[in-house]
Amino acid sequence: MQKVIIIGCPGGGKSTFARALHETSGLPLFHLDMMYWNPDRTKVPREIFQERLENALGQERWIIDGNYNRTMEMRMQACDTVFFLDYPAEVCLEGVRARKGTTRTDMPWVEGKDEEVEAEFLEFIRSFREESRPHILELLEKYADKKIYVFRSREEANRFLEGFHMIREVEEKDLEECVELIRSSFGTVAKQFGFTEENAPRFTAFATDKQRLVWHMMGEKRPMYIYLDGGKIVGYYSLFLQENQECELSNLCVSPDCRHRGIGEALLKHAFEKARELGCKKVNVGIVEENVVLRKWYEEQGCVHLGTKKFEHFPFTCGFMTKEL
Repeated sequence: MQKVIIIGCPGGGKSTFARALHETSGLPLFHLDMMYWNPDRTKVPREIFQERLENALGQERWIIDGNYNRTMEMRMQACDTVFFLDYPAEVCLEGVRARKGTTRTDMPWVEGKDEEVEAEFLEFIRSFREESRPHILELLEKYADKKIYVFRSREEANRFLEGFHMIREVEEKDLEECVELIRSSFGTVAKQFGFTEENAPRFTAFATDKQRLVWHMMGEKRPMYIYLDGGKIVGYYSLFLQENQECELSNLCVSPDCRHRGIGEALLKHAFEKARELGCKKVNVGIVEENVVLRKWYEEQGCVHLGTKKFEHFPFTCGFMTKEL
């Protein structure tokens, strides 16, 4: 899911759904109303709207929220995923009334709380199922190769968002949450094997901070990825590119309360695929050798154990594994 359109009757909450999906996925968000309207409630020239839309469609990743029938097929051709909020007219009419007087990121002006909603607009909503919905259904049938979600109630849409998960690249705003996740996850290893800040200050659970992750991102330019579940970061890994078409898998971890759900396997598979894309022939992994459960898990994922080494600054033996790609 990299190119998403969200369509449906006005008042259905397309923009609210789009913002929630944007927050969870990290995909850039574009509102068609912001492209079409000026702050003074006048319309931009058609060619300007078209140019803005084409610029958005030309990007590698996006969410585009809005109907605009004239360009709907163009957007459906370009997208890989469609969300159709197929709600009853009564739900949409109530949505229009509820949003009056609120500042909206999807519209360049604020509708007055006591401002009358135009009768023509209300009639458009009432007749949407008969007048506009058939065209949408025709397009969905024509582009059935797309990933299509149809929600018939707000509850269905909310359940999707609550259960939504995906792997995406880390953004700077994610770093503090990533630090918390890494320290928490590796903290369970420290507790299991008796590592402390005194006897293992350089162990991941104690040495990871935001400054370190900023260096990984900005200094070393590492590919860094997170696993999102219902909008929460519950998994993480990074790749440190090495010589000879090799890379090191670093800090792969899963939140302790989300383990045994296949998240680690999904992250590891993603890491192998990403390493291949970067031209790597081998992924190297370092483990706590005494953690026999983790070693077995990596072996089950196709990794081979190469050997061990003791370091003075660690109260454990470092194990080294590798995966040929």
